[in-house]
Amino acid sequence: MNARYPWISMTFLIAIVYGASFCLMYMLAGMTYSLFSQVPADQSRNISAIYYGAVFTVIPFAGLGLYAPARYMFRYIMHALVVAFLVEKGIIVFLATLLASGFPASWYGHAFPAAGFGVLCEEFPFYCTPYVWKYIGIGTLISAVSLYAGSLLGARLAQPSTP
Repeated sequence: MNARYPWISMTFLIAIVYGASFCLMYMLAGMTYSLFSQVPADQSRNISAIYYGAVFTVIPFAGLGLYAPARYMFRYIMHALVVAFLVEKGIIVFLATLLASGFPASWYGHAFPAAGFGVLCEEFPFYCTPYVWKYIGIGTLISAVSLYAGSLLGARLAQPSTP
């Protein structure tokens, strides 16, 4: 039986897989940061922003690339990039802005997206003010490359090996 709306189900699959990998990357980045830096992440934002940004940019998108169907690889890459961009830099920031509205305006403010970036900066250093726009611009380009690399790896793994 053929699915009537394959791109809608693919959108939900991408959003769920990306959301789950975002949570897993939070745990992984928190556990592994102390392996290479003696300074805590909240006391060295310039180093931790690069590390956390790289982890959250490369690994989840390379994992999403493994799901790429060979026939629609370019369409899938563009679709996954847009969905993940909207989930991470749209929905998550919007929910953080809603969370910020429960605090006094002097803490984070109440404006979207600045209040959301302020709340997220507490745990994710790449959302802090000097780094967030670089993460949105450069991080999106790097995530597109890692999504493409993951899809190439997925296509390579799907091919049967010849002895």
